[in-house]
Amino acid sequence: MRNILFILLTVSFLACEKDPIKIVYGPPSNTSDQKVLMEEFTGFNCTFCPQGSDDITSLISLNQGNVIAVSIHSGFFAMPNPQKNKYDFRTVDGDALYTLLGAGGFYPAAAINRTGFSTTPEGGLVNNQTSWAGDINTLRENPAAAGLSIETSYISVTRELKIKLTGIAKADFNEKLLANIMITESGIVDWQKDARVETPVKGENASYIHNHVFRDAVTQIAGDDFVTNPSKGQTFTKEYTYTLSGAWVAENCEVIGFITSSSSGKVIQVNEAKVVH
Repeated sequence: MRNILFILLTVSFLACEKDPIKIVYGPPSNTSDQKVLMEEFTGFNCTFCPQGSDDITSLISLNQGNVIAVSIHSGFFAMPNPQKNKYDFRTVDGDALYTLLGAGGFYPAAAINRTGFSTTPEGGLVNNQTSWAGDINTLRENPAAAGLSIETSYISVTRELKIKLTGIAKADFNEKLLANIMITESGIVDWQKDARVETPVKGENASYIHNHVFRDAVTQIAGDDFVTNPSKGQTFTKEYTYTLSGAWVAENCEVIGFITSSSSGKVIQVNEAKVVH
């Protein structure tokens, strides 16, 4: 028991920063057409994750919507409190992403376009909150190698969602490109630890608004075949039909689509679309 307690305390220390990180973001240094995917790992019991979520909101605003977020509840801190939480945001696909991207060790953390940077801890693709803005600027310095648009059509009676991805190569590729689709939901009110809260219960927010919550992956976690060796100017499409869960508010859901490299796993381009227009 003593050893188990030590392990849990160690995980707690590593996974949540000791003190809140105060970051002031300035405007980005570039305005290329490259959009950036942030796959954030978070949880109800992460005391400083709400500040990380606020920083993501700031980064989305400063980059004029060219940063697209997915908040994945997985790992130790994602376990709901049975006395306080109404929901459980953990999913099988979220846990698979936790493994695929090498999350763990510290929260809040995020993978940025599934790309490793000089500041990224060895063995994973997730990076510390203090590095997010710099990583995004680095990626946005160069024009995108591909474009991507998303069309959605939703039937409320059957909750059937049709998704069409259309990509265009802006350079020649000598590899297979993969299509990836996720569903997220925002505006979900539930309990959350929050170091900034003083009252009525210190460190807790019973009415916290959870945004960009990862709900499901429509494609395989590592992506589906999209196109092989596309040449510059070539367009390619893929269509899906998906049934939205009755537990989700369709008006608050988003379709996140992105293209990844089959060789490196990096995100080449990303975009988003509302389920209900």
